[in-house]
Order: sequence, then C-alpha cells, then structure tokens
Amino acid sequence: MIKMKHKAKRLFATVLGLLMALSLLSTTAFAADSSASITVNMSGITTVPQEELEQIQVTPYLVLDQVNDTETDATKKQYEVTQAFKLFFDHQDKSAPEEGFTSGLDTIFKTVAAESKVYLTYNETEKKLVASASVPENSETKYIEVSGGALDQTYPEAELLSRIQENGAKSILYSWIEKYIKAANVPEATPATKDNNGTNITISGLNEGYYALLFANAPDGVSVIQGILIPTKSPEGAEIDLKAEQLPLNKQVINAQHGEAFDDSPAYTGNKETSGDIGDTLTYQILTKVPTLADSENLTAFVLSDAMENQQLTDTMTLTLTKDGNKAEFTAPLPANPDEPTYFAKPGDNASKIAKLTVYAYGQDSDGVKKQKFKVDFLPMTTGDPSVVEDAITDPLTNYQGYDVKLIYSAELTTDAVQVNDNDVTLDYTNNGDDSQQTDHTEVYTYGIDVQKTFSDGNTSAENYNAVTFSLYTDEAYRVTEGTKTPMNLYGSAGSYTTDGTTQAQTVLNLSTAGKLTITGLDDGTYWLVENTTADGYTVSQPIQIVLAADTDNKAQLDDDGTSAMINGTGKDLATVDSQANTSISLAKFDVLNQKGFNLPQTGGAGTWMFTIGGILLVAAAGVLFALSRKKDGSK
Repeated sequence: MIKMKHKAKRLFATVLGLLMALSLLSTTAFAADSSASITVNMSGITTVPQEELEQIQVTPYLVLDQVNDTETDATKKQYEVTQAFKLFFDHQDKSAPEEGFTSGLDTIFKTVAAESKVYLTYNETEKKLVASASVPENSETKYIEVSGGALDQTYPEAELLSRIQENGAKSILYSWIEKYIKAANVPEATPATKDNNGTNITISGLNEGYYALLFANAPDGVSVIQGILIPTKSPEGAEIDLKAEQLPLNKQVINAQHGEAFDDSPAYTGNKETSGDIGDTLTYQILTKVPTLADSENLTAFVLSDAMENQQLTDTMTLTLTKDGNKAEFTAPLPANPDEPTYFAKPGDNASKIAKLTVYAYGQDSDGVKKQKFKVDFLPMTTGDPSVVEDAITDPLTNYQGYDVKLIYSAELTTDAVQVNDNDVTLDYTNNGDDSQQTDHTEVYTYGIDVQKTFSDGNTSAENYNAVTFSLYTDEAYRVTEGTKTPMNLYGSAGSYTTDGTTQAQTVLNLSTAGKLTITGLDDGTYWLVENTTADGYTVSQPIQIVLAADTDNKAQLDDDGTSAMINGTGKDLATVDSQANTSISLAKFDVLNQKGFNLPQTGGAGTWMFTIGGILLVAAAGVLFALSRKKDGSK
C-alpha cells in the first residue's frame, strides 16, 4: 500500500513536470503571437490641431500571417495568406488539397518566363486579382507590372507580394486591397489595445504578419499619406510615420473699379469683401493645392464647387497650376446651355483637357435666394464621351501633385442684389476612402438711400408729391465744370429705383404716393441728389451730397453712428428695408424739406408793366425832391 502511494506521488510529479515543461514550451513557442504591435507616429504633423489628430482612427487588417512564429531571423520567416484574403489573391484553400490551390494567377506565372513580365489588374466585380501575360488593352486601366516565373507553391501570395517593389505599384496594390476590404466586409484584426494619445496611435496584441491599415476621420483639409502593408516585429513592433498636408482653400473677391488687387498668398485673409453697383462685374480668385501623395491612386475625387448669390457668371474661366517655376494654364468658356459640361484645356490645344466645368442655371435656390452655381471636377472621370477620355490628360491629379491651383472668374451683380450677397466655395476630395471638405466665404455688398419728401407747412397732398422730381449724380459727374452734368441712369418707377434693370432707363425720378424715393444697388462712394422741380409755392432744395462708406468693422452695414453715411457732412439715421435678411438693403435715410416761398406773378404776366412804371415814377419823384431840398439848403 505504501509502495503504491509512493508510485502515485512519483507519477504525479512526473506528470506535473511534463505539464510545466509543456507550459514553458508553449510560452516559448508562441511568444511571438499576440506580442507584435504597430505604432503610427503623427508627431511630424504640425498643421493640424492636436484635438483633430486625436479623432483619426486606424484599423488593421491581417493580410499575411507569419507561419513560424518562433523564427526571429527575418530572412527565414514564412507567411501565408489569411482566409479573409484568399479570394483577393484568387488562390483556393490549401487546407483542401483534393481541390488543389492552383489558380489563374498561378497558371499565368508558371507559363511566363522569369525574364518576362506579368500584368496584374483588379476585377472589382469578382473582387480578385487578375493576371495576364500582356498589357491591358484599355490604357486607362490601372495595372501592376511584375516579373514572371512560377510562384512558390506553398506560399505563393507572399512571393507575389515580394515581387511588387516599385512604390507606384505598391500604391496601386494598396488601393485594390482597400477596395476589397470594403467590398468583402473583411473583419479587422483583433488587437488587445489601441492607444491614441494625439501624436501616436499604438495598436498592440497583434500576431506577426503583414497588415493593411485603413484610416478614417482624417480632419478636413488633411490629405493622409500612408504606407501599404506593414510587417510587424516582436517584441519592439513596427512603426510608420504618418504624414499629412493641410490643403489651403482661399477665396477672394475684388471690384476692379475700386483699384483692388488679389494677393496670391493662400494664407492671405484680405479681399474677403467688397461692394458694387448693380451691374458691376466682380472678379473672384480661388487658391488651393493638389495634394502630394505617395498613394495618389487613393485620391479619387477633387472637386471645387461654388455658389454665388445674386450674381451671374461672365467671360472665360482660367485655371492655372504652378510648382517650382513650372506653370500650366487652362481655360474654359462658359457653356452655351446650363448643365452642359465644358472643359478646361490649354489655350489653342483642345486635346489637353484637365478638368470638367459644369455651370448650373441661374435661379432661385432651396433657401429662396437666386444663385449661380458651378463646379470644377479634375479629370479623369466618367463623362459618357469616349473622346473626352482619349483627349484628357491622363490622371492629372498624379501628374500635378503638389501644384498650386488658381481659379479666376468674373460675375455680374444682378438686379436681385441685396445688402449682403454671399459667395461660398467648397473643396471636396476623397483620399484613402475618407471624404474631406473645406469651405471659404466672401461677401459683396450694395447700399442705398431712402428719401422722405416733406413740406414746411405739413402739406402731404398727392398734388405736391407729384410735382417733385429728382436726379442722382455720381460725384465725378456732378463736379463737371464744362458742358452738361450727366445724371445716373436708373430703373424703376413710383419712387423705387435701382442701378440696373430691364425697364427703360430714367434720369428723372418721381416720388411714391407717400412721398418716398428709394434708390438701391449703389456702391459705396459719393453721390449728389439734385431736386429738379417742386410744388408751386415752395423753394427747390439745394443739391445734397451723400457719402456712403461702410462701417469699418462690418462692411455689410452703413455706419449707424453717422461717421460713414453722411448727408451734406452730417450723419443721418439709417434704415433697413424688409425684415428678411436675404432681401434687406442698408439705406441712408433722410428727409428733404421744401420751405414755403413767395408766390410772385410770372414774368410777362398781366399787370406787370403798371407796377414797373409806377416804381420808376416813384424813384424819379424821390430824386427830384432830394435835389430840391439840397438846392434850398444851399441858398440859405
């Protein structure tokens, strides 16, 4: 019995020792699994606020898994494709040898000599790579050129990736993998932790292998430049430096009649506002930049959209790209019909097209404001017109990486213009599957005057109001010393006029039935309001100097403390007509008073000669009496 107990103890000790050995063995054998990590370093990004960097998300997807996890010699590590990516590489499951694992890829590589080339494309419908011994017929098709020769029969995918060395080819492959991940709903790798501290994102708890990293929530205005497949290492892990560039977007507006000029600095904060008469032509400049991408294939959209309130496009648009002294200029005429695209091409060379211009009809938008909208899409794109694709510059976003973009165009201020006419530009682009959007804003202002006619005796009869007429002059026209002063042409009736319109132009302005005269659509500047006629029995008012100068802090408004809207050198009250902000006009409001005068007979009227002769006789009699009195005094 005692011997049996001793044997049992020895057996237990042996088993325990074996278990401990196995546990140590397993710890050693699988030390590499779940101990790898990837660190995305963002410390080099200085153009983006820290709080925005903290919103960036990185998702890892295990493409190739290391088979021999204990191997530390990089030259001896072996990798096989994960189940999730077998379809992408078009290799059948090697766990079922009866089905075989050869594929179209494998067959092509076997039949093409090592010194020859194999051409890879991606079939988005079937979600897999396609190999061919010849260059794809469609020149617009993206393809990767790699060396031929049979692939490793155990780990063909790993060997295939090892043959893709060129950076451009790696970028194309990455874009295909990204599309596949999204289309096939590939599950992300399951790391133990993701630590995002703003300048670094560390993903730990990973198996050793090759990972595709997908980025999300990139801040607006940031173009992410990322790597392709990231091999992890244990225990120190792998590190990738994430680079980004802040794309500028700057919109400026000038009224050339003011002597204003553009500034080509993307950081310039001026020229965001100007003013104008209705009918004035305003000039706009938009500055931005084509991203510099190692992975330009993932820049799938780059679109400038613009919306101008109460303005219509005129003339030709110019698109200029500049970098390191190299300059390329493209122009686009306005399309004959709205919504029909036209193209930016090099002057005199219609075959060199770089972007599509779509101009939409001027009309009322969903917010009730009349707008002119247009957008500029960088080619290539699906146009439905094969000749456009053939004539277009192949992949301009790649060819013009890092180029500064300048778009210049003109627009006329329409009769719909109001106090504040907004203009918004939007830059939309998609990079690595992440949509980014930036906006910038300018404003164009118009002003006006609001006159109330009054009479000194308080008479408000229609007869009095109907007798009054005015004319408005620019300062330059009023100060003419030789010849005739020419009043402004205005449009409207019944006391309401503007500086442009479809009605017949008028220089003589009437009052409304309430004795009002409102003139809108005026630029800032100096004007003279001249009363031509008034009612019988009243004196015509003196010409009135009107100075309209916007508030320095808020150019949308005339200064309400009287320092900028001046009537004969005196500040006047201001009024805003119509309570709706999108239809209001900032007006200088003042009264024009007519004093009661003497009602004398008209020259040449009945009885005038009698008064004239009587006056002469009285003067003569007075002279005779004065002379006689002097003579009498002298004789004394």
